[in-house]
Amino acid sequence: MEHNDRGVIKGIIKGYNDAKLKFVKKFSVDNFDLWDETSFLDDGKIHTRINKLKKEYDFACKEVDILLESHDTQDQYIKEKLGQLMARQQEINLELVFLASNNMKNIDMCLNLLKDKKQDFIVCLYGLKEYEKGNKVDAFNYFYSYFKDKNCLLEHYLINKVYGYLLYEFQQFDKAVVFLQKACEKKPEDIEVHRKLKEVYKINKQQVEEKIQEKIITLLEG
Repeated sequence: MEHNDRGVIKGIIKGYNDAKLKFVKKFSVDNFDLWDETSFLDDGKIHTRINKLKKEYDFACKEVDILLESHDTQDQYIKEKLGQLMARQQEINLELVFLASNNMKNIDMCLNLLKDKKQDFIVCLYGLKEYEKGNKVDAFNYFYSYFKDKNCLLEHYLINKVYGYLLYEFQQFDKAVVFLQKACEKKPEDIEVHRKLKEVYKINKQQVEEKIQEKIITLLEG
């Protein structure tokens, strides 16, 4: 094996081990404590997806371990396979952060996991953190900086809800409708979001939509 190839493989292995030590402590299949503490796991779809991702991540870790222990594997194959597995691990990492950040209790943990990673999504997490602290202007500015050049919404309940609330509070009612609608779509059982959306429809004189929200709220109230 060439000296440079050995150096590349050692670098890949070190990066893998460092990432594994940091990440598996949070998300391994055997560590359920974190997820048992999160109230948003009442959402069956999110719960199912998280469990699937945790198992997939654990499987990828075992596959890497087996690969590293193999003595008859060609070096080039090791490099390529490790690269593929580590890339998938990072994808799982990001998806779990995306899911976990639907609960305010998880924001600090998610920010820590995204530390030193170039993800513009982190701006929204800063926005959630400032909103939770009561700094609504700072929170609004974070969200605005993220969405101002975006042509689509995030498939994220909490971000849409909070930014929708902020847009309402800062009297940007047309934009508030869009984000509150998405929040309702992601978590239709949240009656408070429906009430806020009903208020916005009333302000915008959207009577048909307002009456629809009234009916939904009545149903949710039982």
